[in-house]
Amino acid sequence: MKQQTYVCGLDVHKDNVYAAIYNGKDRSEVHVFGTFTEQIVQLTDWLKQNMVKQVALESTGIYWVPVWNMLEEKGFQLTLMNPWFIKQMPGRKSDVKDAQWIATLLYRDMLRKIMFRPGKSGYFAITAVSMSSFNGTPAVCYWNWPNR
Repeated sequence: MKQQTYVCGLDVHKDNVYAAIYNGKDRSEVHVFGTFTEQIVQLTDWLKQNMVKQVALESTGIYWVPVWNMLEEKGFQLTLMNPWFIKQMPGRKSDVKDAQWIATLLYRDMLRKIMFRPGKSGYFAITAVSMSSFNGTPAVCYWNWPNR
């Protein structure tokens, strides 16, 4: 008997993280967590209680970074996705729908992932998988990433 797969989509903002779990049939109620360490720990505990192993985050701004770090430490399989695809979603836009849509795309393996690669001088480069429409090269953003 095949074990049920549970995935989670996260829509991360400055003050809140919207989390939706999906198993291919049923969607969980979307839960809202804060962005302080204690609240992110509550998020990770909730994910483990619901047998989630894979999590996808939308890479808007830099707010996803602490959430990513905490989830990575807890052993989740993580996917950072290109936010452009969420913006293309038809219909009324809301944070709840975004989290549900991310979970659905992750479950169906339809996400365009963003690749990480180490940068120079303690910087971390994030390269978008899709090419820039301006000149056909990968889009690269640099953040000052703390050395671990």
